[in-house]
Amino acid sequence: MLTDPQNLTIRTVSTDLPPSTVANDGQTVYADNDGQFAVQISHERKKGGKSARHTVKLSELKSVTQPDGSSIDRTASVHIVFSMPSEGFTTEELNELGQALVGYCNSTLTDRVLGFES
Repeated sequence: MLTDPQNLTIRTVSTDLPPSTVANDGQTVYADNDGQFAVQISHERKKGGKSARHTVKLSELKSVTQPDGSSIDRTASVHIVFSMPSEGFTTEELNELGQALVGYCNSTLTDRVLGFES
């Protein structure tokens, strides 16, 4: 498990995310006190140990007003998945790929992708 709490800055606001759920299956969820933001970190080994998958997921929960005046909870999320074969790639190489992808996903690209451009 990572050192807690985890810290997230979104919309210029820094938020501490203490662990809210620790599962025995290689998954931990870090969430703020009101449950608006959560980071889920999970790990999965594929059959036969030929690869592993590591996922970091950031979610935001908000209450949305419906046309009839009622409200409903909705969640949006962004995932980063590291898929690592058991041989041929080092942790450092996957880290470099992850950092390159994060750097590539600037606001211009994200706006275009969310506008269904590919």
